[in-house]
Amino acid sequence: MKTLIIYDSKFGNTKVVAHTIMKALPSSLTKILSVNKTSISSLKSFSLLIVAQSLKNKGGKLIAPPEGFIVTSKDGPLKKGEIERVSKWTKKLISLNQ
Repeated sequence: MKTLIIYDSKFGNTKVVAHTIMKALPSSLTKILSVNKTSISSLKSFSLLIVAQSLKNKGGKLIAPPEGFIVTSKDGPLKKGEIERVSKWTKKLISLNQ
């Protein structure tokens, strides 16, 4: 499944989560972009989009509830165990999208 991960990160924590999600997916079919480097036309070639904002109003289909991940402070880092939770959540997304 061709997957695009779109993220926006002020302090770097969301970027860490996005890259953790990418590591749990088949690398040859996964692309990761910052939201400011993403265009609407580039979205059409992917079968799964993982984004920080809802695309439901644009015709996207929510396959799992959004998940939040805990940081120790606004500057991070992620709380112990959160990287593992990111990986587990990503595997759930994969199974729901098959």
